[in-house]
Amino acid sequence: MNIQLSKKLRISILLSFLIFGALILSSFVDLIADINAHQVERFEKSWLKKKDFISVGDFNQAEKNLRVALSLNSSNPDFLQLFGRLGIWSEHVKCSYDGSEDAISSNLLRSDIGCNQGRLNITQEYNQFFFESQRFRPYWPYSYADQVLFSAKHFKASEQARKTFYVSWDNAVKFGFQEPKVTLTLLAASFELWDELRLKYRMSALRLLRNSLKRNRSLAYQSLDLAIKSGKLSSICLVAQTENEIPDFILNKCSKLI
Repeated sequence: MNIQLSKKLRISILLSFLIFGALILSSFVDLIADINAHQVERFEKSWLKKKDFISVGDFNQAEKNLRVALSLNSSNPDFLQLFGRLGIWSEHVKCSYDGSEDAISSNLLRSDIGCNQGRLNITQEYNQFFFESQRFRPYWPYSYADQVLFSAKHFKASEQARKTFYVSWDNAVKFGFQEPKVTLTLLAASFELWDELRLKYRMSALRLLRNSLKRNRSLAYQSLDLAIKSGKLSSICLVAQTENEIPDFILNKCSKLI
């Protein structure tokens, strides 16, 4: 009886150690994946702050970091979305004048693709990362908004890009109409493509703009700044003329157009 009890106790202790070890290993793997993904987010923050070109070495390192993260956790929707977002940067790889150094434009909506596009090819692969992210997290508006921005870059040249743009826009608005980051991302894309967009989506953009101007001063200011940089101040003034509770600084800016 004591021998049987002793065997059961040893087995129980062994199983406990195995489970504990598996948990530690799983936590360690998740930590390594998170560290690699966090490094990519740090790259993105630094790229957004720069007005000149960005080292392609940093971009390649970011891609490597994400591949490591996904190799450790292939179903993480944040990692998948982040990899899709790299497509927004990678298509702006271009060579310096002497051909000795590659660079990436920090302006997310520029279209001057350079001589290294073949090496850092913009393919359906990036879109697939967005689709995979949405498969695991179908109600996440930020993924759809990022995909709108990515599709905007190919909007004029590809029917598939236009289709993806509109479907992603619909989902981003459906799930994230009140989200400031979603609003600003969609406005950025719409301002760049205004003349090419269907009337339905120009009206949708105006509704987003109207909502952003009336919600709070910070969002209104960011929307104004975005419109000015995109040469679409007239769109804001059109909304301002027909709405109440528009911030004074918007009205003052629009008065100068008259």
